[in-house]
Amino acid sequence: MGFAFAAPFLFAGLGLLIGPYIIHQIRRPEREPVKFSSLLFIPNIQKEVIERKRIQHILLMLMRMAALALLAIAFTRPYWKAPAMASGNEGPIRHFVLLDTSYSMGVGDSFAKAKAEALSVVASAKDGELVGFMSFGQIPHIQAPFNGAAQGEKIQRDEIQRFINAATLTAEATDYQRALETAYRHTVQGSDGLEGRLIIHLISDFRKNGMPEKVTGWKLPQQVELNPISIQSPKMENLSITDSGLRRYPNGDVRVMAKVRNWTDEDQSDLLVRFVIDGEEVANNTIKVKAGSATQTSCRYTPIQAEQLEGSIVLEVDDDLEIDNTRFFSWQLPRKRSVAVVSDFDPGLRWPAHVFFTNALPNEQDTAWTTDLYPPQELRALLAADFGRPDVVILATETIPTQPQMAQLNDYVQQGGSLVVTMNPDWAPDMINASIFAGLPLEATGWKHDTPRETRYELMSWVDLTHPIFVPFNGTKFNDFSMLRFFNYLEVKANEDANVIAEYESEDPAIVDITSGEGKIIVWSFGMQLTQSNMPKHARFVPLLYETLWYLGGQDTPGATHFVGESIDSNSLAYNEDGQGEIQLPETEDIQVIRAEEIQRQSGLYLERPGLLKIRRASAEAWARMEAVNVHGEEGNDSAIDTTEFSMKLAAAPMVEDTNAMAGVVGSKMDKDGNVMETEYGPTVLGLIVLLLLFESVYMTFLSRRPPTPSS
Repeated sequence: MGFAFAAPFLFAGLGLLIGPYIIHQIRRPEREPVKFSSLLFIPNIQKEVIERKRIQHILLMLMRMAALALLAIAFTRPYWKAPAMASGNEGPIRHFVLLDTSYSMGVGDSFAKAKAEALSVVASAKDGELVGFMSFGQIPHIQAPFNGAAQGEKIQRDEIQRFINAATLTAEATDYQRALETAYRHTVQGSDGLEGRLIIHLISDFRKNGMPEKVTGWKLPQQVELNPISIQSPKMENLSITDSGLRRYPNGDVRVMAKVRNWTDEDQSDLLVRFVIDGEEVANNTIKVKAGSATQTSCRYTPIQAEQLEGSIVLEVDDDLEIDNTRFFSWQLPRKRSVAVVSDFDPGLRWPAHVFFTNALPNEQDTAWTTDLYPPQELRALLAADFGRPDVVILATETIPTQPQMAQLNDYVQQGGSLVVTMNPDWAPDMINASIFAGLPLEATGWKHDTPRETRYELMSWVDLTHPIFVPFNGTKFNDFSMLRFFNYLEVKANEDANVIAEYESEDPAIVDITSGEGKIIVWSFGMQLTQSNMPKHARFVPLLYETLWYLGGQDTPGATHFVGESIDSNSLAYNEDGQGEIQLPETEDIQVIRAEEIQRQSGLYLERPGLLKIRRASAEAWARMEAVNVHGEEGNDSAIDTTEFSMKLAAAPMVEDTNAMAGVVGSKMDKDGNVMETEYGPTVLGLIVLLLLFESVYMTFLSRRPPTPSS
């Protein structure tokens, strides 16, 4: 490491420094003007005298000489050099081949091209160079470690070629960082004791979906060279089902929902979506999805038996990736959720706010919730309990909560609780900001009217029909909220951390969704008093309340959903007293007996196919749980990342520019000795020259304004 110069022969330009010295020694003499009576009879003869005298402006000369010196240095292109390899690169070159087997590689002949590239890397390795092989999707699988020294190079390379030829596509998504971390641990941190130059050849279609969602700061270290080999697949035409959900209504009906995403550049119409429950097709919908966007679709179904459901949603479309056109789901009868309505019990009010909530949420056998009333003074004991805390708290008090009470509610939400807040016109905006909105991305600015009148009202003019609360209201029959009248409401300012999901005609927020810690808060900027709104007695109130509670965690959730490539730990399975359990893996008919200690030793149960996973204790008659296993629908997104950008994000210097070529930083240059030109200083030197010339100009102006010095 150290300074070097790309063109050191240009240091000869320093000979120009003699120029300013000579110029500053040769100058015209300065003469004093002398008064004379008349110049009429004196001829006008111009005579210039050049004299060599002592240098007068030494600082000016030095600045000019420095500018010339810096210019010569700039042309030599100084740079800071670093070795392309880390120390310890003596020894054989090792090639570690990483082959992407995620399901996006199934487009066209992409996987065949990838295998051909892998075989080419193995074949191009020279005698004495070791080769290893690993396939990866969500999970890396090291199939051929560096054991050539023990088995012989020829045997090992033949074995690796067999592994590559036998490689098959998986149903997994792509995880590049996990693959590179595994490769690094095996090749550098492992105990094989091998030294020398190491090159990791990563062969993939480089989908953006495989990159880390957040910057983790991890990169391949400098002693590892990365050679990304991109497989140029044909333009993909793909649609996928990226999400699904299931909700159960109080009467026992269920609604199955799905999100269909169009990854293509063209609108897709007349798409058929089939809903299959318990082996029977119960509905089919025809939908249209715009280019690059998603559409929600759903069906309502009355189950024959209400304890558990299993099914799938199938998108009937002929595209490049069939595997992400089906999404599985399961559902089992959950426990009832608890709702705590906090109210003052003011006997002077005929219709206090809590009456509307308790009437809408009766404690009956077939309802999804249990509802209890609590005065504000019992809030502390209710939320401080280790267990039995409510799933949702509805704040419907007549007096504004105190700051300690709101602090308890905020702690409850931070730990995963859910809160619904309604406003009261007796609350002053500054008190609301100090108590309810403290720490939230909301600010109360005032009430719309000092005195509400029934003849003066605002309408709810917009709702976000893509939000889970309003998804069931999709369709012209249910999406009209314009009959809701608000005679008064709290004017609220919401910043970017608050999600406004409904607005009045004035574009003021009506309903706001806020994520706080592990929980959620829904703020209704209107009150539940009949003098403030007709909401409590309108037909939209009960459905809106139910959807809000379902969204906040009071919903009947489907069974657990896993993704292909995940591992289920031992604690998530079921065993009898002897530690034995039974499972039926997706897309299989065989029932396997498992033991707890064996699953622990294997670090969990690996899921390699989509479908339904069934779990029960050994010898039990019925399945204890059914859990859906799906593919990552985002893997079907054909958005790719450039290999240079990929290398810059996941690898430190050096990186291989071409297969088996010299290494260097991608996007940087190499000198003739094979060192990395880590930092070039030519532009910096040119900047210094500009600053020096500016200073020289200022100094020249200063000298020109001084009176002339009498000549000697």
